Amino acid sequence: MDTFDFQHPVVCRYPFSAVVGCEEVKEALKCALVSDKIYSVLICGPAGSGKTTIVRSLDGIIPGIHIISLPINATEDQIFGSIDFENTICSGKLQSSKSILERAENNIVLIENIHLLSENVVNQVLNCSMDEKYFVERDGVSQTRSCKFMVIATMDAEEGKLSEHILDRFDICVFMPRVEDETQRKEIVKRRLEFEKSPHTFCDTYCDDDLSAHLIKCRSECSNVTIPEGYFDAIADICNELGVKGHRGDLSVIHASCGFAALAGRDCADLSDLKKSVAVCLQHRRTDDADNEPPPMSEDTQDSENEESNNSQENESNSQENTESSSETNQSENNDEPLENSESQPTSEPSENVFVIGNEFKPTEYIPDLNKINLKGRSGRQDKTISSDHTGRCIGYTIPKEKIFDIALCATIRAAAPYQIQRDHRDLAVVLEKSDFREKIREKRQSTKILFLVDGSGSMGANNRMIAVKGAIISMLKDAYQRRNDVGLVVFRKDTAEEILPLTRSVSKAYQLLSELPTGGRTPLTHGLIKSYEILKPYISSDSKPVLVILTDGRNNVSYASPDPRSELISVAESLVDCGIRFVVVDTEISFMKFNLALQLARVLNCAYVRLESLNAENLQMSIRTVIKDM
Repeated sequence: MDTFDFQHPVVCRYPFSAVVGCEEVKEALKCALVSDKIYSVLICGPAGSGKTTIVRSLDGIIPGIHIISLPINATEDQIFGSIDFENTICSGKLQSSKSILERAENNIVLIENIHLLSENVVNQVLNCSMDEKYFVERDGVSQTRSCKFMVIATMDAEEGKLSEHILDRFDICVFMPRVEDETQRKEIVKRRLEFEKSPHTFCDTYCDDDLSAHLIKCRSECSNVTIPEGYFDAIADICNELGVKGHRGDLSVIHASCGFAALAGRDCADLSDLKKSVAVCLQHRRTDDADNEPPPMSEDTQDSENEESNNSQENESNSQENTESSSETNQSENNDEPLENSESQPTSEPSENVFVIGNEFKPTEYIPDLNKINLKGRSGRQDKTISSDHTGRCIGYTIPKEKIFDIALCATIRAAAPYQIQRDHRDLAVVLEKSDFREKIREKRQSTKILFLVDGSGSMGANNRMIAVKGAIISMLKDAYQRRNDVGLVVFRKDTAEEILPLTRSVSKAYQLLSELPTGGRTPLTHGLIKSYEILKPYISSDSKPVLVILTDGRNNVSYASPDPRSELISVAESLVDCGIRFVVVDTEISFMKFNLALQLARVLNCAYVRLESLNAENLQMSIRTVIKDM
């Protein structure tokens, strides 16, 4: 029977030398340890791929350099420091607390799931790492503190994204590959089980002593490594070719080349060092079209895809001709008034078309804020609301009106400080009165219910509009998923509205349903509004307002109960104005002659209005640049 060894608790780290595969990641981390000009490393990879394990294996691999974790829920006071109340009260002098960054002096700061951390905090931490100092201005503390540390962050790219500005701040970005080799997967599991069974024996087997001595030697020699003069032109050309903005990429390549050269025992970087550096320093900074290339096809499907490519192209061209030729016959369905002889003449069921999903893009911020007062910067991954249950992040303080449940100690002591000389202390360091007390204002994030109401009628087939609409829907669905929101999908066509995707976080299911969604029939927009309200009504509360994104051209030619479809739509929209739902109207009308019916609907709903082409953040930025250039 196995027994626990209480004399030797399991405190040893998983050895760096025992990590299987991930050669590019391991080389990049060793390069960062060797070069004192590499300030930050980002490791991206799927959940459970070993990102944290490989980072924590660096703890102590160079004597004196340890891993200091920065928790996601850490406050700014904990990260950067603030007033130390206990010592201040005891000594009578202002004392500052020791921050996480101070404890990380000459160490490595590990930030797991960095995409969940506030972008403002991430930016400040990266600034501190690069500047090797930071300023503290809070709670009466005004100091300049020196610090020297390296940041290593991990994230799952499928769970969220970082802004281009934050990505550019990372000197190195590497990707943990998905292990598909069966032998490697077996070896990974085998070594992990051996480590859990006998950590000390395992660490003796995969000892990092030789690697540690090598890194120490390379670290002392890295500052003497030189870069050939001709390489500067090559680095500039590569950065321009990849569309790298700014000059951080150029500098990172140079510093990483010196690190790789030092690891190889060279005093001058060569072409192989440059190639390694470009791979790890520029991939996350490139802005060319490499990310828009189609994913590679498997061997089983590539042949069939090639055989069907010609047929699919012919079918697409035929469908375009069919939609253009049928636009006149479907025009009766697009008008608000039905045909006079529609009942007397037998008509066949209109044909349905299934359009492919268009190109995806990064959508703009199209969802209105939950609160009337806009917060500075981006609204964040989820809706922000003032907490009423004393949970969430403290963003300020207020003078309490009733009984105090959540005391803002800092603000309370600051309010009492000017009156301490006048008060009778009686062996008390600080005397507080009722008028001194302040209460915290807390802010919490909550997931948002976002329902997409999509026009699936025949009018969406004109000019292949549904292709662009499907691409926009998938882009917005993915964006909502990355913000931890629940999304659903309702389609209105023919004479009814149907909920084809209940509120969920499964984007893959939505993609499958959209790819199979047919287009055809009349336009029952009123049915869609009523159906959407019924779905979102249970989620309406004082601190939660769901979002309804309506993708339509504004046409409505099917009545719900009234003989006049248009007036009925306006009446239903007016009744939903103050129902507790945030509306967003996305106008899908792209014809030359515009009726602006969707704009009229947005005005009635008193909501945000976005044109379909304006949803693409890249197109919007390009339009703004053009306007500025013409001014």
